[in-house]
Amino acid sequence: MVLLLRAFSAFSNASGLKMNSHKSCAYFNGVNHRLKGEILSISGFVEGKLPFKYLGVPITAGRLKVTDCAVLIDKIVDRIRSLVAKKLSYAGRLVLVQSVLTTMHTYWASMFILPKGVINRVDSICRNYLWEGGTKFQRVPMISWQRVCSPKKEGGLGLKDSGLWNIANIGKLVWWMATKPDKLWVQWVYHIYMKGMPWHTYTPSADTSWHWRKVCHVRDIIQAGFVDEYWIIGNGAYTVSGCYNWLREKRIQVDWYNSIWNTVAAPKHSFMAWLITNQALRLKDRLYCYNVSTDDLCCICALSPETHEHLFQECLYAQQVLKFVLCRLGIQLRGSDILKQIARRRWSSGRKHVTTTAILAVWYMIWMQRNNARLTHQVISPWVLAGQILNSVKSRIQVCKSKSFSIRDGQWLSKVHMM
Repeated sequence: MVLLLRAFSAFSNASGLKMNSHKSCAYFNGVNHRLKGEILSISGFVEGKLPFKYLGVPITAGRLKVTDCAVLIDKIVDRIRSLVAKKLSYAGRLVLVQSVLTTMHTYWASMFILPKGVINRVDSICRNYLWEGGTKFQRVPMISWQRVCSPKKEGGLGLKDSGLWNIANIGKLVWWMATKPDKLWVQWVYHIYMKGMPWHTYTPSADTSWHWRKVCHVRDIIQAGFVDEYWIIGNGAYTVSGCYNWLREKRIQVDWYNSIWNTVAAPKHSFMAWLITNQALRLKDRLYCYNVSTDDLCCICALSPETHEHLFQECLYAQQVLKFVLCRLGIQLRGSDILKQIARRRWSSGRKHVTTTAILAVWYMIWMQRNNARLTHQVISPWVLAGQILNSVKSRIQVCKSKSFSIRDGQWLSKVHMM
């Protein structure tokens, strides 16, 4: 303790910064009362009680408990309960989950192996908010969370699996131990815990810290990803995203990724197209099977069972809207798998983006009209709806002029009266 106080004094003399003993505490674990009294007398500190918070996270002497992480759960729930968060669409909720909620979790996940109860709670909050706009479970999600956590190229939404993301973040500590950088905590661990033993064969004893044993457990999980001291993915340097992709379950890449998630389409249209492509909407054919609906007929035409194929491809109303929109664009497409037909055309990327954006807007507006027909038994004229779709696409193009738009694309858009 004397050496530590001397170090503080030397730092104070060199920097001009002084330690405030009234705001400083000493924390003890496994120290007898006599030694504790001597340390407090020499330092002038008061004894602090565990656990305590440092930089917003709990510091404990033992195992991290679910109750210690309650502040993390409360912060996520408070962000969701804001008035703005409740009014967001599916696409808006997705952005909030990606940019805010999972970021809160990442800060904690980079320091601790979180308890499974906390991981499950974080996942359930994000899942319930994405599908219901709240924190409570009300209905079965349209698509499994495992699928949602897949990359967009593999048919998911690109969210992170909290458990695997936690392991990948702690894996950075493992990499630091393997490469032995000039870090104070690494040198301390080597002298106190390992005592010269090789890192890849070291086994922690039962009396070591719970947090340290968890770090060693993560080492055992990702050890196959190392060759000597180099990570097998990339240029040999460890990255959290690289380890996460190595840990997660791989899926086959979908062929509609570039069409649905193009840079010009409105996010809410892309999200709806993603649901349609996965046939996840709660249409009447599904509701009728569960005795939720009295019949399974299409809400718009009432001639055939309301399936995804019928509502967005076979329904006369949908065909008329799509035909008018494509006619204005000077394009002829027939049959199903329209997005595949567009991808196969030898068009510029700008023209493909515009055409795909129009298709996604058609699907979204047809879904809106379907819901309106179910509630009010009324739909607007297909020609009027097609005009609204073209206006929305035009506005979207003007706002999001992509670099992929060439001079020829601009000339084409002028001819079809889109610019």
